[in-house]
Amino acid sequence: ITGSGALQRAGEDMKASGFKKVLIVTDQEEDAVQTLVDALEKNGIAHSQVVGTAAKMDVDGCDGIVSLGGGSPHEGGDRIPPGKGIGVPLVCINTGGVDLGAGTPDLAVQDPELAMSMPTGVTASAGMDALCVATEAYLSTLSNPVTDACALHAIRLIFTYLRPAASGMACEDHDDVCQRKTDNHMKAHDMLSYAEYLAGMALNSSSTGYVTRMANQVSELCDIPQREAKAVLLPVVMEYNAKHVPELFVDLSKAMGLNCGDNLKERVVLLVLAGIKKLGRDIGMPQNLRDLGARREDLEAMVAGTIRDAGSMDTSPHQPTSEEVLQMFEQAYAQAY
Repeated sequence: ITGSGALQRAGEDMKASGFKKVLIVTDQEEDAVQTLVDALEKNGIAHSQVVGTAAKMDVDGCDGIVSLGGGSPHEGGDRIPPGKGIGVPLVCINTGGVDLGAGTPDLAVQDPELAMSMPTGVTASAGMDALCVATEAYLSTLSNPVTDACALHAIRLIFTYLRPAASGMACEDHDDVCQRKTDNHMKAHDMLSYAEYLAGMALNSSSTGYVTRMANQVSELCDIPQREAKAVLLPVVMEYNAKHVPELFVDLSKAMGLNCGDNLKERVVLLVLAGIKKLGRDIGMPQNLRDLGARREDLEAMVAGTIRDAGSMDTSPHQPTSEEVLQMFEQAYAQAY
């Protein structure tokens, strides 16, 4: 369910499906959780709540599991311990990004009104996360015309609407001006939620690449938010990919709204990389891993983990060596633009 009011419609759907009580899995702030609770209570649905790992879940007496947030809550709701929650429906309510559980939820909800209540930094990192997923899906060796269409349109929406969505909504103008700004802000969040959904569709039939694999290692070893690590690594890995599939950057440039004209592929690549960096800079994303708090002494371990995770099923346009992965980590560690 997508669009304004999706959360309320989800509550009605859960009621119509016979839900009497649900388990809420979340890492969100109180205001976002209360919005969900209000929607449940409006439809006569009781709840219990857990913050943390799936091991702490008690689904006894629950008709469903509702995860609220991004990747961690959705994965927590999806990974019920053995013997618990068998046959219990999973409802994933997204507050930004493309992570909707390790498996497939019974119901996925994207509500721009809920996304508007999130801090602007969350919106920014979620949008960059969707951009990473869409570009990696497009460059994947498993891509096909359907995933390409989803990925490219997701990129088009992100470059059109992420800046206004991440700009905040403070307004001191007259009421009619404020209303127009609110409407425009709502549309930006609405379109961004579609972009995240499309990126997820592209991912489901293709695969992630080295941006995600490298960011996973940064997040695990340095306790850094994965989305922010992906935003830093995206232009670095894209620069590496461009050496092997520069022809694919022509369509990327068009999706980003860049006026490349009849420029050579080398020039198009430079414009795409500059466009990604400018978007990240405009919405306040960090520029390097050092500023995120990563430690240089951990880079070797990050390389080893990245290569291990890639395995034999990697679908990147080209598989880098350990030395090349280290070079990318080194570049991402100290880059500035």
